[in-house]
Amino acid sequence: ERVFVESDESCIEALIGRARPVSEEGREVVFVTETAFVSDKLALHGYGELRMPVAFAAQEHATIAQTSAHNALFVKVSEALGLE
Repeated sequence: ERVFVESDESCIEALIGRARPVSEEGREVVFVTETAFVSDKLALHGYGELRMPVAFAAQEHATIAQTSAHNALFVKVSEALGLE
């Protein structure tokens, strides 16, 4: 089952805390972030994802997905605007 939440620290920690006692240690937690750059001429998206076992997952790991999404978006914007 997938549960989608916005990046709110207390909400993410609460979900992981509720899932841990009733899940196998290897159950996967997936942190996903999508970013966007929108102008009157183009719309670009960056995507970042991190998967890890629920036994080790914590809200802090969401920043890895966020950083990946921002990096992907930065590359696309740089290429589209000729800022290489």
